[in-house]
Parts: sequence; structure tokens; C-alpha cells
Amino acid sequence: MLLAFALLPLVRLQVLGELDVRHLAQQVAALRAQGVPMARTGNEPGLITFLAALPAPLPEASDPEEWARQHPDGVLLAYAGHGKAPQGVAASVKLANGWAGLMPATDALAHASLLEHSPLPTGE
Repeated sequence: MLLAFALLPLVRLQVLGELDVRHLAQQVAALRAQGVPMARTGNEPGLITFLAALPAPLPEASDPEEWARQHPDGVLLAYAGHGKAPQGVAASVKLANGWAGLMPATDALAHASLLEHSPLPTGE
């Protein structure tokens, strides 16, 4: 019974189609094919880069704000475990635990505080 209640939010999101990240993955693949500089935030769990079928994972921007300054024409694959995507985030997808989307470097600089993250839990 407890398991059923714990899974209800995920089932609701699946039924509503909010966990479908295929469109976002397709856009990542298209941008890479065009040669657009891309990186991912350090806390991005990897599902989107996997679905994009890239030959190698996107490089991690350990300091997204600095990466955005160095690549003003670039795009970050941003992930946040809370809230909703700010304006300027393209192809954003609401996830069970936050959002993911494509953030042009100029918007990444404007919303740098959203890209700060704490490490993912290690199970300790």
C-alpha cells in the first residue's frame, strides 16, 4: 500500500507525459550536429545525453557561469532539482524532481543562481 502511494506522483506525471525528454534530446543532438558549443551542468543525470545518442557525453561545465562567459554563443543543458524553468530556457521539460532544458549562454549568465547546485546524493 505504501509503495502504491509512493509511486502515485510518478504515475501521474507519466500519464500527463511530462517525463518525456525525447524532444529535448533531439534538440541536443541537432545543436551538436550544427557545431554549437554545448556543455551540461554537473548535476544533469545523463538521461538526455543518453537519449540524444551522442558519441560521447557532453562535457561538464563545473562552473556554468564561467563556461557561459567563455562560450557566449554556446548552450548549456541545464538541470535543476527544484522549481520550474525560467524564461529563456528552450525546450524545457518538467521532471518529477525539477526541470531540464537548453539555456543559451546569455540566459545562463542572467540566471546563474539557478545553475548552482549541490552534489547528487551518494547514498551515504
